[in-house]
Parts: sequence; C-alpha cells; structure tokens
Amino acid sequence: MDEREMIEEIKALRAEVRMFKAQDVMSIYSAIRDVKKLTQDRYMASGVIVQITNLTGKELVEPVLIQDGLSDDTIAALTDDLNRTMKIRLDYIMAEPKKKDES
Repeated sequence: MDEREMIEEIKALRAEVRMFKAQDVMSIYSAIRDVKKLTQDRYMASGVIVQITNLTGKELVEPVLIQDGLSDDTIAALTDDLNRTMKIRLDYIMAEPKKKDES
C-alpha cells in the first residue's frame, strides 16, 4: 500500500468514525440539550456558525454566520428533528437482536 492509498484509507476511516459518533445516542442527546442554548438572547451582538455535511462528509452548506443566534422557530424545528432522530435510533437499538452472551 503506497502513501496515497494510506491517506485515502485514513480519510475513509475518519469519515466512518464521524458518522458513528454523530448517530450515537449520547451525541444526539447532547445536541438536543445544547441547541436550546443557541438563543438570540444569549448570542445578541454575536452569532453562531452553521455548517451542514452529509454522511460521507460532503459539505452541503458552507459555514455561515447567523447573527444574534438562532430564532425560537429554528430552535424548535431543530429540536423536533433531533427528537425524531433520537426516537429512530432508540427504536433501532431496541429492535437489535441480542447476542447469546448478552442474554
């Protein structure tokens, strides 16, 4: 394996770790808690930077500054989406068959 192939493999592994971390229940729980803090009251005369990437790491929305924090409507919408995601993840986890040694 040459250096270029190793670099590509490392990139792929980092993307896989990022994906697994992003769908971890505790990461989702933290996001639900933390997104509620991004209010306009807390970030007046400041802002938050938002960036959106897909599962492969491709940037879909470049980093952009949202002045004075997020609106209440945006926080509510993100919280709704995160809660929906949490439900999907928990349903998936609960549906996974247990291994014999975990019984």
